[in-house]
Parts: sequence; C-alpha cells; structure tokens
Amino acid sequence: MSNKNFYELSTLNKNKLTCMIEALKIELLENMKKCEDILKDTSRNDNFLLEKQINTCFELQCKIDDYSDKLKDLESTDDYTESPNTVVDFISNIPNVVSDLGPESLVVVTSEKVGMQYVKLLHDLVVKNVIITTIRALTAGEVNVTLGNVKTALLDGSEEEYQKFVGSETVRLVIADHVPAYRLYRVRGDVHRYQCFAMFQTNCDGNGDQ
Repeated sequence: MSNKNFYELSTLNKNKLTCMIEALKIELLENMKKCEDILKDTSRNDNFLLEKQINTCFELQCKIDDYSDKLKDLESTDDYTESPNTVVDFISNIPNVVSDLGPESLVVVTSEKVGMQYVKLLHDLVVKNVIITTIRALTAGEVNVTLGNVKTALLDGSEEEYQKFVGSETVRLVIADHVPAYRLYRVRGDVHRYQCFAMFQTNCDGNGDQ
C-alpha cells in the first residue's frame, strides 16, 4: 500500500467514524426523548418499556464512547506523522564500529513482519551494529541484549500494541534508563513508519538525479 493510499484510507476511516458518532448521538437524543415521554405519561405505568428504552440509551452511549476512542487513536497517530525524519535521525546516530561487547543500537518492534521491514532497510543502507528484536522476545527472555552497551534505540509501535505484552512497560523503562533521551526514538505506528521509510526513497531519488 502506498503512502498516499494509506493516508486516504486513514482520512476515510476518520470521516466514517465522525459520521457514525453524529448519527448515534441523534439516535440517542431521540431515545432519551422517548424515555421522558414514558415518564411523563401518568396514564400508564409501563416499566418494561421504560427499561427497554433505558437499555437502548445505554447501548448507544457505549457505541458512541467506543467510536470516539477509535477516532482519538486515529487523530493521535496523525500527531506523529509530522516527524518523517525519526528513522533517519536514529540511523544517523548508529556508531559505525561494532564494539567488543556487541551491537550498540537496538530496534524493538511489535511483530516479526515489521522487524523484517527494518532488516531490509538497514541491509539496503549497509548499516550494521544493530539488534532488531520483537517486544515479545524481550519480555519472554528469548533474546539476550546487553542494554548497558546500547547507545541508541528505536521503539516501533503504538502504546496499545505494546500493552498486549506483559512486561513490556518494564522493558521500556529499562531501555529508557540505559539510553539517553536524545538517542531514544519512537515510531508510533504504520502511518508514521511509512512516512519515515518514504524519506529514504525520496533521498535515493534525489541522489539519482544528480
């Protein structure tokens, strides 16, 4: 999927969610009015109908809250698409010489698929001195990383993705404790990553014209 198509899909999803939220709000107001009408009608005491309307209102409010949270997630993702140089900055801070203690740079991802994207990128750029691993492997102790030797690190993935892995917060705190803040980079999700990777393609195209 190209960057353009990805951004268009993101915008489409936001517009769709916004419309759905507005439609649900209108439906909620209509059902709340029905509740008021039932309460005002003293000629009948229909508790079953009132309870049904209250449950309907509750379900509608839950849907509104759920869609609103999803919309916030999409909008928060956009905040990070304004920094397309994140991966460029990370790579520029990778030491050229591998120390005796091992690689001095670390990339943590939330899936092996994303990890392979970084493997390919670094291979194409002939960049070494980097450990690429998943947060699952780190939390499970499947990979041995000497964090005391790590000089720069990049964490790829949203907060929601990391929270799926028990112990991920502890791992991130340990990394933050060993790596200086100005050498700790974050890629917040697919949109941000695609934009970062596109910077390398842009640079290659520009160099080819010279």
